[in-house]
Amino acid sequence: MIDFHTHILPNIDDGAKNLSFSAKMMDLEIIDGVTTIFLTPHIFYSKDFFLTCKKVKQTFDCFCQKFQGKKVEFLLGGEIFYTDILFDALHQQQLITLNQSRYILLEFNLHYELENVDNALDDLLANGFIPILAHPERYNYFTISRLEELKSRGILFQLDASSFFGDFGKKAKKLSHQLMAKDCVDIIASDCHSIEKRGPNLKKALTYVSKKFGVTAARRIFETNANHLLQKIKESAKTVPLS
Repeated sequence: MIDFHTHILPNIDDGAKNLSFSAKMMDLEIIDGVTTIFLTPHIFYSKDFFLTCKKVKQTFDCFCQKFQGKKVEFLLGGEIFYTDILFDALHQQQLITLNQSRYILLEFNLHYELENVDNALDDLLANGFIPILAHPERYNYFTISRLEELKSRGILFQLDASSFFGDFGKKAKKLSHQLMAKDCVDIIASDCHSIEKRGPNLKKALTYVSKKFGVTAARRIFETNANHLLQKIKESAKTVPLS
């Protein structure tokens, strides 16, 4: 399996607080059968603060060197929080896309909808980027009809595994089920932040989806979609180094 959204990279955000925690989280991923892990720390970029690519890349390189003996592929990315200067930062190569590709793991404010969400997503697509909306089921203001509208624009949806178990509340669980029923789910990721609460749980999610929605649907998301997306990300990876 492939985990496209994790907070295993240590001492960067609200995920793993040190290498020891990273190692335990990673071992749980491997036990679950995960063979490729995207390390995607939160990236908050504003005029006053941003986590530099250089710092994240240095942390990533040290991490890979430390765990090079593990039988798992590590790829760097970032869960990018949308701000109105996103495009400037992208053009200046100051944000971390998935494996330096045109695929962007994008997060909006969870509690209120910006007026320009549609324009922001359309602009990304028009400029050759492909937004992967992180955990769309968890946004307080999205309804299933609104999410279907966004999906029709060409946005990819990444659901959090924990949403299916009610860890983010009844609304997120209901929306995750509705999105599955309407075939709007592209990938499911762990979005793991720790060892136990919000820990790696893709195998549990695979079992749940298989029982609730059928083996065919589960294989489509966890195998077909995931492998296809991984291939596309690697094919579109940029050759320029992170600044």
